[in-house]
This record gives sequence, structure tokens and C-alpha cells, in this order.
Amino acid sequence: MDLDETLAQLSYVACVMMNEGLQQVGHRRLLKLLQAARDEMQAELQFTKISPAKFIERVEYRSSLLMQTGHERIDGELQPVYEFRHLTFQEYLTARGLIEEQYPGRDQGQPLVKLLVPHFEDERWREVIPLAAVLAGRKAESLIQQLKTVCEKRTLERAYPAREDVSAPPVVLLRQCLLDEVQVTPLTLRAALRQMGRHGSEESLNGSVSKLRRGRFGEVFQEVVEAASLEATVGWEEYQDALRDIALEAVFADQPQKFSPEVAATLDGWLGSADRLPPIRAAQVCGWLAYLNRVVAADERAALALQWQPLRDALGSLLSADDPPLALSVTLALAWTGVARLPATPPAPEVFRALLRLWRDAESSEVQRFAAMAFCEQPLMSRDAFPPDTWGDCDAWLEECASDDYQGPAALVLAWYRRRPWSDAKLVTKLGKKKSAWRGPTRDDLLATLGEPADPA
Repeated sequence: MDLDETLAQLSYVACVMMNEGLQQVGHRRLLKLLQAARDEMQAELQFTKISPAKFIERVEYRSSLLMQTGHERIDGELQPVYEFRHLTFQEYLTARGLIEEQYPGRDQGQPLVKLLVPHFEDERWREVIPLAAVLAGRKAESLIQQLKTVCEKRTLERAYPAREDVSAPPVVLLRQCLLDEVQVTPLTLRAALRQMGRHGSEESLNGSVSKLRRGRFGEVFQEVVEAASLEATVGWEEYQDALRDIALEAVFADQPQKFSPEVAATLDGWLGSADRLPPIRAAQVCGWLAYLNRVVAADERAALALQWQPLRDALGSLLSADDPPLALSVTLALAWTGVARLPATPPAPEVFRALLRLWRDAESSEVQRFAAMAFCEQPLMSRDAFPPDTWGDCDAWLEECASDDYQGPAALVLAWYRRRPWSDAKLVTKLGKKKSAWRGPTRDDLLATLGEPADPA
């Protein structure tokens, strides 16, 4: 059998089946498809000598690539049914058929991107589109540009953060094309990588950030993500997950993400750097490691706390409204070090004041959110550690914050220090109502000072 003729006919059949969502096709329909392929692709198949029926028989006998899998009643007649030996073959041959223009209607002259756009949201085409992008070589440019545009549109139409976007079909497609290292111009590559950096995940994108960082596009990806996260323009907060994963890759590569004296020394050096990026990277790694160590045995926590103390104090000294990207990374790190009680002693009073300023006045809602979380999760100082005028007149503001899921716990902590706008009895009631949403150790400490609520509703 001639290889080119065989591939052309199988690609034609695969394209039809994929477009129609079929994995099986009846014998009569298969014969008609093969005849249609010969009629439509005369340039490739004008010298084909074997009949469609013989072609089916030979393909099945020689390779079982296309094989009979049983019989079904179709149009009132019991017919043999055929399918590709594995769905992967059907997907590959579909991609090949689109690239080689061996599909029904090819004479209409539609570009590859027009053929694939209708399938961006179709899970069944998840493997076909990246395959087509790779097979297309440099002709994949317009396809990657369109995928980038669709992902960007999704980003603009929703409010940050949107973790569900990480598994949206167009995002998955663009990510896979980049992992497969499609051929595109530098401008298109940077735009696609930048868009990819915005679609983060609490599960580290199942390792795809690390894979991108280790691949051919790795240096460009890191440069794009770090530059975008430092811009402090619209959407800069959306690169935090990718920024974190890149920092983790720099520290651990493919080793277990475990805190150690060597890691502590690296982070301490980064936190003391005069450049902008090293402290941000260190804060991202500190936050992640604290998150991983938030539940450990008491003896292990005591040992960790001794190593964490200098890092926590160094993080606190970096809090500033003058650098929002740094402030976001640091507040996130302080939030998780507080939750993990690394260490269990409170930070300096200046840290509480700086967190309050960021919580109240930062222009970024994300900085406000994590500053509030960091404020409420720090180990408590003495209730009288701060002069009464430290916090200013903020009764009305605290009343407003109390109804917010993120700022509510911080409002309760600040009210505890201020002894207003709520009485201790009212605080106990409010802490009880927050039980389902806030279960950090600070809440337990507050209740220990005030007494458990009578009705923890």
C-alpha cells in the first residue's frame, strides 16, 4: 500500500469522524467516505488502484489501525462497524488531515485557524489542536494569536481571582501548545507566555509552570512573568501563582520542597538584596513553605520556628506601600507564617501598624486582602501593647469590614485591640458566627481571652 495515499484517505475519514463527534462508523458510510476522498482529492489519489472495500480490508489486515469492532443495526440493516485502534490515531490523523488539506471542503480555502476556532471549547479536540499547531510549523502563528486573544478575553470578562480559568479549554490548549514548543515569532511568543502567566492555580498548574521554565521557552517565560508582575499596572496581581512557581523552581528544581538550613540561608540572602526581584522571590517561597508547614508536630514546629524567626522579621521590615508587588508577596508570606505560627511569638509592633496601613490604604484590592489576612493571623500581642490613639478613628470602617469574608476576621482582631466598636460580649458572638469561615489559631487565642460563645451559630 502506498503510504501517502493511505494516510490521505485515513486522514479524510478521521476529519469527518472528529467533526461529527464519532468514534465508530458503519461499513456503508465508511465506503462512501473513502469514495468521497478519492473524488475530492484527485491530485493525491488519481493513481489509486484498489477499491474502497479492498482498502478497508488491507488496512485492517496489515496494521489494524482501522479495525472492525463489531456489528450494529444502522438504517435498519446490520452492518460491521469500524473505529481507529485508539483514539490517539484518530486525533493525530485529524490534525494531519487539516494541515495537509485532506479534509472535506478543502477547496473552500479556509485557513487553519478558521477550521479550529469552532472547536476551542470542545473537550474532544483538546489533543487535536495542539497536534495541529505543532504539525503546522511556522504556520501556527495565527492559531496561537487567536488562542491568546480568546484567553485574554476570558481574563477581561471576569473579576480576579478566577481559579476556574486554569482548566478552561482555550487556556489548556494554549498551555499545551507552549509546552509542545510551537513555532511562533518572538512577539507572539511573549504575548502568549504573558497570557499563560495570568492563569495561575493553587495546585501549581499541575507542574506546567515548571515544565515551561525548563523548556526552550523557559528564560523568556520567566522574564515575561516577572516583568508583568512588577509593572503595577492593571492585572499585575494575576501573575502571583506563576511568580511563586518560578521562584520555587529556582530554589528546589526537581527536589522535594522542604525547608532546611540551606534553604533558609538562600531566602535570607534574597530578602537582604537591594534589587526588587530577590525579596519578592523569597517572600513567595516563604509563603508557600509556611503554607506546607501549617500542620506539623509540636516538636517539629519548635525547631522550624527557630529557623523561621529571622525570615519572618526580615519580611516584616519590607512592608511598604511604595512597592505594591513587593507588598503583596510579603503580606501573603506573613499571612501564612502567621497561620503556621512560625514563629509563635508576635512580630514587632511596627509590623502591625504597617499591615494596617496597607489594609486600609493600598490601591490594590489584593494587597488590602492579604494585608488584612496577615494582620489577623499574627500571634496576638498584649491587648494593651498599643496606645489608644494607634489605630485612629475607624469605627465606621470596621463596621463595614466586618461583613467582608476576607476583612471580617481582621476587623475582629483590630476591634479586640481597640476595645471598640464592639464590646467583648459582642466580639464573642461575632467570633462564633465566623467559625465556619475562620478557623485560624488567632481566633482560638481571641476566644481564650474572651470565653467561648454561648451560641456558636
